[in-house]
Amino acid sequence: MQGAKVNLGVLYENGHGVPQDKAEAARLYSDAAKQGLAVAYCDVGLAYDKGWGVEQDYSKARYWYQQAASTGDETAQDRLADLYYLGLGGSRDRSEAVRWLTAAANQGSLSAAIKLGRILTDEASSAAGRISALTWFEIARRRGAQLDPARLP
Repeated sequence: MQGAKVNLGVLYENGHGVPQDKAEAARLYSDAAKQGLAVAYCDVGLAYDKGWGVEQDYSKARYWYQQAASTGDETAQDRLADLYYLGLGGSRDRSEAVRWLTAAANQGSLSAAIKLGRILTDEASSAAGRISALTWFEIARRRGAQLDPARLP
């Protein structure tokens, strides 16, 4: 039944066969998540992160992304890292951002690989740091990213 709520939420979120209603989508995702359906955790986090159908609340977004990220959800890991890196919904924590980006990138997230390269480039003060940044950029390039060589370390 919870899976049906998520599916119905997707329909309301996108206006497929029903009038678009992000508040109803957020309610359905939240109901499913509160009943323990892990696939809904990231959707609830996204609703709070973007203020889609609910009042924007980065603390709640961080909580729900954390729940999803802990189950291995690559998208949630990437978005949770953003909140940690920017200090939204709690304290800024670069090491947690890098940890979650690494987890997402290791699962194949192109976005996370690029973000890791950028973070490591911005903060690279050693040759090892620059090599680590370049490694993530190369992984992103192999996954199809179009990177400007002039902007690489």
